[in-house]
Formats: sequence, C-alpha cells, structure tokens
Amino acid sequence: MSVITAQNVREFILKKFEPALRDHGMSVDKVPEDFDLFAEGIVDSMGVLNMITDVETEFGITLDMEKLDAEQLTILSAFSKYVAENNQPGAGATNGSSTNGHSLNLETVQTDMRNFIRQNYSIAADDGDFTDDVHLYSAGYIDQMGIGNLKSFIESKFAIQVTPADLSTRPMNTVRELSEFVVKRRTGEI
Repeated sequence: MSVITAQNVREFILKKFEPALRDHGMSVDKVPEDFDLFAEGIVDSMGVLNMITDVETEFGITLDMEKLDAEQLTILSAFSKYVAENNQPGAGATNGSSTNGHSLNLETVQTDMRNFIRQNYSIAADDGDFTDDVHLYSAGYIDQMGIGNLKSFIESKFAIQVTPADLSTRPMNTVRELSEFVVKRRTGEI
C-alpha cells in the first residue's frame, strides 16, 4: 500500500472539482491552501459527503471524521492533511452482511440513529420538531460540517459503506430514510 500524502489528496480534490473551480474563474494551480470549498460555493452539504466518500474510494481507506475539527472539513489544506495523517486501510466488502452476526431491524437502527444525531448535534430531548421524518438538513439539525461525522457513524456502527451513487440516488434526509437505507444495505436489498 502506498503512502498517502496531503499533496496527493489535494491534487485529487482539485482534479475532482476542476470544472467548478473554472466556473468560479480559478485554475487548479492558483487555489490557495486555505481555500474553503463550501464557503466559496464549490461544494454543498451533500457535496461534502460525496467528497469524503470519493477520497475514501480513491485511496482505498476509511476515515474517522470525528477527530477533525468541523470548521476544517471544507478547508482544502486542512482536510488534505487530515486525510494523510488519519486514514485507515479500507474495510473491504462490508455491504450487506453484519460483521458481528446480528441482524438489524428498522426500529433498532432508527433508535441508534436518532440517539447519535440528538447527542452529536446538540438536539434537546424536548425538541418536538425533531422527529424521524424531519428533513435534517433543511430544518438545520445537521449542517455541512456535521455530514462527515454522520457518514462515519453510519459506516462504523452498521458496517456498511455509503457510496457517492447512494448519495445521488437514494433519499437520505431524515432519520427514517437513513435507517431504511442501512437496513436495506445490510440485508443486501441495495
């Protein structure tokens, strides 16, 4: 396995977003180290999640995004350096089957998902608007900075992989939608 450097990651990200950068009047060789992909409109909330997944796929690694300061997630140099220093070899084929032999049901997954989101995104226990069907991003429960943590949680807790294709073709905006995706992926339906 080759060593992953911050420069390798930076080059991959810049190549991936080269058309969007050109649309903003920038060439990849002129992008500053402290360039914020989100603040500059290169990626949106789902784009951040896609970027993380694409980097994991490209380099065959798994990232634990909980260690990265959320404010640094979309800063080109900070994210590239983090990837180079905090990657783990990819988990291989994790889709479909459980790593611990236990099957999951929708209710259990929803409870785990709801609890994780409530704890990690500071949602009050008495928040009546936080339901399994509320749009997590539109309602402001999770912003672009929190998506990486949610993806890491889903992949590590449920031993599945969330791919760019999943993000573009499957609804994953609510606790219920996320939970249904997990169960279907674990049972091999998708």
